[in-house]
Amino acid sequence: MAAWVVRITRDASNRAGGKCRWLQCGRGFVAALLAALALLGTGQKIAAGEYGIAEYATGASCASDCGLGQFWVRGEVLLWWTNRGGNPALVTTSPSTTPPELAGRLNLGTTSVLFAGEDLAQGVLPGGRITLGWWFDDVRTAALEADYFRLGDGTAGFQATSAQNPILARPFFDMPSNSQDALLIAHPSFLQGSIHIDLDSSLQGFGVTWRQGLLQGCGHRTDLLIGYRLLEFDERLRVASDSQFTAPFGQIVTGTTRNVLDQLDVSNHFHGAEIGLAHSHQFGCLTADVSFKVALGGTTSEVDIDGRTVTTVPNAGSAQVPGGLFAQETNIGWYQDGRFSAVPELAVRLGYDLTANLRVMCGYHLIVWPYAMRAIDQVDVRMSQLPPEPQTGLGHPQFSGTTSTFVAQGLQLGLQLVW
Repeated sequence: MAAWVVRITRDASNRAGGKCRWLQCGRGFVAALLAALALLGTGQKIAAGEYGIAEYATGASCASDCGLGQFWVRGEVLLWWTNRGGNPALVTTSPSTTPPELAGRLNLGTTSVLFAGEDLAQGVLPGGRITLGWWFDDVRTAALEADYFRLGDGTAGFQATSAQNPILARPFFDMPSNSQDALLIAHPSFLQGSIHIDLDSSLQGFGVTWRQGLLQGCGHRTDLLIGYRLLEFDERLRVASDSQFTAPFGQIVTGTTRNVLDQLDVSNHFHGAEIGLAHSHQFGCLTADVSFKVALGGTTSEVDIDGRTVTTVPNAGSAQVPGGLFAQETNIGWYQDGRFSAVPELAVRLGYDLTANLRVMCGYHLIVWPYAMRAIDQVDVRMSQLPPEPQTGLGHPQFSGTTSTFVAQGLQLGLQLVW
């Protein structure tokens, strides 16, 4: 039987100028549908064209009129967001008539939480990604690519003063009495003050990938991905409160100031071997790409906990002791933890060819990183003493080493140049 072919591709002028016209794509799509309907009655195989819109053949070869070239570079703008960590109550308030010994305690119905861990949301984080690649042969059976991405530094925070809330407190669980308690920052009867909470974060990654063609047809291909993946995620949580006594309180004289600082720095590093699949399908000027990879390796987490309390007495000078509230001599220090991790990554992109060498793309990206440490998760709200009290045998707060699943996901928009 003689072979016959219906091909809808770019005309010679388009190939020379490198431009794919909207009208031509629309006409090609209609013609392709008509050809498909005609072939359905004959039982012939229908295959999508690799760079033209389609190629429908019973015996003809399927080849691209416009080669994609051997080199490519892709730049993308990222609009991502990340999930939040744990949710301990960090700042509380009570009605102004609440006595000092009950103010800010979580077990009382009159206490309100002003700020908690779930409020440390950083919103949409902008960033960028650059990808470079090279096919080793004209038929594109194997390629090597490298990519690097970074999100802009994320910030989230909270601040409050006694002018806004006459009572401010930092709640904790008092282990010796086995009950809820609170460190007062402000109280209308004897204390005024303020509190500032800041969370800073950064995320970046680098990878090198070998692409090996597995399946290739007219307008579609599936590649095996093997490579190396590096991820780095850092967070810093800083809680600082400043208080001044406006009236005598016990042995504390009027005018005494107290500055309490807690700081927790967390750094996560992942190194691993990566394996996955990538599939691409061309519909004329449109391209759909999807890839799924899993990186198998190790996550190393480092935590640095520090804190101090500075007390200044009028006409008597200042004294500094180690330890704030969440950071005390029982947990101040540097810690390291390592775990095996499997980090899946999903990417979906849609592209449109502006020319034979330039493509505009948009898509979605997802990274799921188990066993990562978050700064807020290292907060131990159980206290066996408060500075400058001596350490008790209960030894809290402690380093928890709590891990959780870190998720980064979002949208991306970019351009790809091929030559």
